[in-house]
Amino acid sequence: MCHCVPHWDSNAAALRDYAATSLPVSLSLGASSKTMYHKYFQNSEVKSEFKKEFISLWSGWLGENNQYKLDSVTKHEWQRFYNFLALLESKFQIQKVNCNTETLTKITDVSAILDSYEQSLNKDSSQFYQFVIPELECVISEEWDYTYIVWYRNSKTIATLAPYIKKAGLSHFS
Repeated sequence: MCHCVPHWDSNAAALRDYAATSLPVSLSLGASSKTMYHKYFQNSEVKSEFKKEFISLWSGWLGENNQYKLDSVTKHEWQRFYNFLALLESKFQIQKVNCNTETLTKITDVSAILDSYEQSLNKDSSQFYQFVIPELECVISEEWDYTYIVWYRNSKTIATLAPYIKKAGLSHFS
């Protein structure tokens, strides 16, 4: 199947459709993809001015006595993170971060890019996902031990995300 670029001068609608589904979102909106990336990242790390909120299966850190719980996470429990992202996708534009190219790419179907439960068990941290939600000016990063981090500047971001976190059956804490 050929993924050809449409004829730009003959079909303006095709150009808009192509840009909306195939280009990094910042390019389709006219801003530089690298400029958008650098709004959130410096040297491949989330900028230090962002605060952190943790999203987890549990309401706080497990501690040494409860580390065994990490080994008994079921596929159904793991699925909560996928559900969380799917809920966000239904309300907000989500962009996938690529630190190698320093770009953000609009996601139109989060389920198409996420790993399966089995794949997620065997990946290393270099394969963890990072997403930007421009409307909330935040980054959501996948981390170790069934935890995501929301990197945010404004506490309203956490207040906005809290119902989605709860609906997905997850907890959050600072």
